Amino acid sequence: GIGHGAKMHGLRGRSRRHFPDVDNRRQDVRCTCFPIAAAECNAVKMKRVKHIAFFQFKDTCTAADIADVWRIMEDLPRKIPGILGLTWGVNTSTEGLSEGFTHSFVMLFENAAARDAYLPHPAHQEAVGLVVPRLARVVVCDHECEA
Repeated sequence: GIGHGAKMHGLRGRSRRHFPDVDNRRQDVRCTCFPIAAAECNAVKMKRVKHIAFFQFKDTCTAADIADVWRIMEDLPRKIPGILGLTWGVNTSTEGLSEGFTHSFVMLFENAAARDAYLPHPAHQEAVGLVVPRLARVVVCDHECEA
């Protein structure tokens, strides 16, 4: 169900948002889901775009710095049209292939045009200016997927 966190962010009834207990938020997992009208999805087989980024934070970053980054990221779907969803979290892979990347996020865009409009959007550029200085490395990869 929608908890206090969704009400706090003005999302009650408009989207599904999964928050751990607001007073005891975990720093490792967040999920934001924005439902899409079923008629819109069924009318046309749309190609969505998944935008995936892997982060390695600088050694000087604190847990508070990392939490700030995720707060910045969580604001983007409310500021930029065409972002349908955002998930992020700490790497939990046991394969040993992460090459030092400790966190990732996945954004789902309505289509390639929405992703292309996101890149130069002032809110995204502001986020880049606040997030990138905290990163030792970042890798970004996009791919299309069915609606």
